[in-house]
Amino acid sequence: MDTYLEYIIKQKYSLKAVLICLGAYILAGILSFITFSVMFLHPLILRFSLPLAIAYFIGAWWITQRFNIEYEYIVTNDELDVDKIMSKKTRKRMLTISVKNFDMFGKAEGEEFEKVLNDNEIAIKFDASAGKNSERRYFAVFNNKQEQKMLLIFNPTTKMLEAFRPKKYHLISFRMDWLDLLAVQGTL
Repeated sequence: MDTYLEYIIKQKYSLKAVLICLGAYILAGILSFITFSVMFLHPLILRFSLPLAIAYFIGAWWITQRFNIEYEYIVTNDELDVDKIMSKKTRKRMLTISVKNFDMFGKAEGEEFEKVLNDNEIAIKFDASAGKNSERRYFAVFNNKQEQKMLLIFNPTTKMLEAFRPKKYHLISFRMDWLDLLAVQGTL
C-alpha cells in the first residue's frame, strides 16, 4: 500500500527575527525623516523625497517578508521531502531522504538529543521545526547526498510516525514516551 502524507508547519518568529524586522522599519523611518529634512535644502531632492521614503518602507516590508517561513513535510512511501516556503510565495526543496537511511531518529529532548546536537561530526544542522519550544519535535541523523552527516529537526504528525515505524523498526531507535505510543496505536 502506498503512503502519501503532507503537513505544513509555520515557523515561529525568533527574537532575532523580530529585532531585525523592527530595526528595518526604524531604519526606514529614520532615513525618511532625514530625506524630508534635507528636501528643503536642495530643489532636486524635493522631487525624489516621497518616492525615496516609499522605497525605504517597501525595502523594510520586503526584509520582513523573508522571515515568514513555513515548512512542508511530504512523505511518499519511505521518502521524506522537506520544502521551505517563504511568504507563501516562494517554495524551495530543502532535502529528500529515504527513511531507510536514518542512522538515528527520536524525540528532540533530553540528554541523548543534546549529545547529538553538540556532536562535531555532524556537518549540517537543519531546523525545520516550528521552533525550539514547539511540541512533538523529533530529530533524524543521516548522511546526505554529499556523504556529509546531517541533523534534521522537524515536527512530524502521528501518521508520519506510523509511516516511519515499520520501514526501519530494527535500525531506528524510537524514543517515544507513553503518550506518543498511545497516539500511534490509536488509543488516545
